[in-house]
Amino acid sequence: ANTLRSAGMVSFEYDAVTKRRHSVGDDAALFGCSPANLEELEALVLPEDRSSDRFLAYRDAIADGTAFMIEYRVRRAGDGAIRWLQTRGRPVLDAMGNLLRVTGVVFDVTERKQIEMRLAETESWLARALNAGRMIAWEWNL
Repeated sequence: ANTLRSAGMVSFEYDAVTKRRHSVGDDAALFGCSPANLEELEALVLPEDRSSDRFLAYRDAIADGTAFMIEYRVRRAGDGAIRWLQTRGRPVLDAMGNLLRVTGVVFDVTERKQIEMRLAETESWLARALNAGRMIAWEWNL
């Protein structure tokens, strides 16, 4: 538990029979609370992310029993901060194809996403500047 906390990660298991989510790590740091089930957790996900193709693919993966990786934004309970999280998991189905449980890890990727967005903005700015100046840029490796 301390290792997960120091890494800013949460390990979880969702029991589909009891509809309960059990976790090890610091849920409060990621979610601002400790979601007891998937409904409580999904309620924290921003509405536009809940309806996105990647979130629908995550739901399909759970239904199909395939491993998944999804990035999404949550509004933390309490302080309302928006954080980017990544969840990696694997559903377990019974012989009839019914969901038994989902196990996985969740971690905060907000800093990485902010860097990616700043890089995209810089690249866009550079492209506009080059276009406005009717210039080109190239790289030559010798």
